[in-house]
Amino acid sequence: MYEKPERLGVNINAHFAALFERYNADEDISTILGHNLPSEDEIHLFLDLSLYIAKVQGEREAICFCEKLHHYLLDMALEMYVGKVLVAQAKLYDQIGKGMSRDLYAVEAAEAFVMFGQYPAAEAALAMVRA
Repeated sequence: MYEKPERLGVNINAHFAALFERYNADEDISTILGHNLPSEDEIHLFLDLSLYIAKVQGEREAICFCEKLHHYLLDMALEMYVGKVLVAQAKLYDQIGKGMSRDLYAVEAAEAFVMFGQYPAAEAALAMVRA
């Protein structure tokens, strides 16, 4: 089910299932993230978890998870990673055929990347926008 098993080993789906179960119990993102600042690798892991959620519960549930992750990152003063979450949301909207939402999130992601000087990432986000 997970396309990148080499990243953390072949048991990643079991790990994602456990994380999702903890998150799904009360739908509070802090139950799986805790109150410590997550590292960049942990943020990538949670973005990958959103893909797992999309496959198990559907894209809309994954979009809600990303929205909560987005707000969590803002609350923890980790704005520099918000663009990555917005790109993930744009991709999820694209999967369900919501082109306008995809474009809005992609543009917002590009703006977030530019704010932190991540210009190649901003260009990649803008490439998702279809005129």
